[in-house]
Amino acid sequence: MSFIRVFLILSIFFLVTLVLIIFQFVAVALNLKPAFIPHHYHKFVIRLISLRVIKYGKCTSRKPLLIVSNHISWLDILVISSSLKVSFVAKKEVKDWPFFGILAQLQRTVFIERSMKDLIAQKKTMAKRLLVGDNLLLFPEGTSSDGKKVLPFKSSLFSLAELNQKEYKITIQPITIAYTGINGLPAGLNERPLFAWFGEMSLISHILTLLLAGPAESVIIFHDPQTIGDFNSRKDLSEHCEELISNGLSRAISGRL
Repeated sequence: MSFIRVFLILSIFFLVTLVLIIFQFVAVALNLKPAFIPHHYHKFVIRLISLRVIKYGKCTSRKPLLIVSNHISWLDILVISSSLKVSFVAKKEVKDWPFFGILAQLQRTVFIERSMKDLIAQKKTMAKRLLVGDNLLLFPEGTSSDGKKVLPFKSSLFSLAELNQKEYKITIQPITIAYTGINGLPAGLNERPLFAWFGEMSLISHILTLLLAGPAESVIIFHDPQTIGDFNSRKDLSEHCEELISNGLSRAISGRL
């Protein structure tokens, strides 16, 4: 993809984003819970950058719904939000990111600290969001990976699943995200760094490198939904979801879907 095309893509992206920010800001200020704006906005963005999303299965319709996913890249936000009307659970530092932090806030992201004291209060906030019908998504790895394997899940993040009461049961929807193609060809080990954004990688240079590489292909796999009632503890639930998602990633990047 030429630099001119990349320039046009970025120009259209910023123009459309700045316009929609105004509408989303007003909607959030009026407490309208406008999940449809980020959803359709991200649908537009994946088309703009020529990112094809292939879905296997579909998301459960049960409520309240907590979605858990592996985490590879900033691209995950586009893949997930274009497929589902969802708000994310993210580390507090994301809130202070230039530009992208604003977008995260306008998508009504729940920002969390890692201390036990803060997690207790934040769990209550997330529970309230789930009970009013919001779909929340968290990345139990706690960070992004190299896209070759799933990092160990932090079972503490599954504590929301323990909030089951007689009148409701929180459903856990495990999903796998994978990046499987570039320029119409399968993505091998050499192409994996095009998608994975982790460690100290520069976000801007990573975005530009991916756009210059050409059209890409991603996969989202919806696994069977779970509830904590099917397990002895949240740790068992966490390990089960980790295994489902990890197996899904292995199948996707090896072309066995």
